[in-house]
Amino acid sequence: MWMAEISIPFMINRRLIVRKGTGNMKDTIRQYILDYYMMGSSPDALDDDASLLETGVIDSTGVLDLIAFLEEQFHITVEDAEMIPQNLDTINHLCQYVERKKEMACSPTSSN
Repeated sequence: MWMAEISIPFMINRRLIVRKGTGNMKDTIRQYILDYYMMGSSPDALDDDASLLETGVIDSTGVLDLIAFLEEQFHITVEDAEMIPQNLDTINHLCQYVERKKEMACSPTSSN
């Protein structure tokens, strides 16, 4: 119970701090993962094609936090059916997924 009381504000504060950063999408996602899941690690320790789950960088709870970050940072909505490794398990997959979501949102055939 105590952890639940502090985890939400902490998560919100983390996202707000990262949101102020500049750079491209990959750099923003990479920095978020380095800052909050790999504290103190060198940027070289995070391979863009390495599985975040298989390497132990994040766990299932971390995936939910990462999704919340992506939704706020990039103004997308991650649907339940889209919560799959092909979309969320590597930095490259994350970037490709966000790009597809943003393209779909800008498409004249997308429903609003």
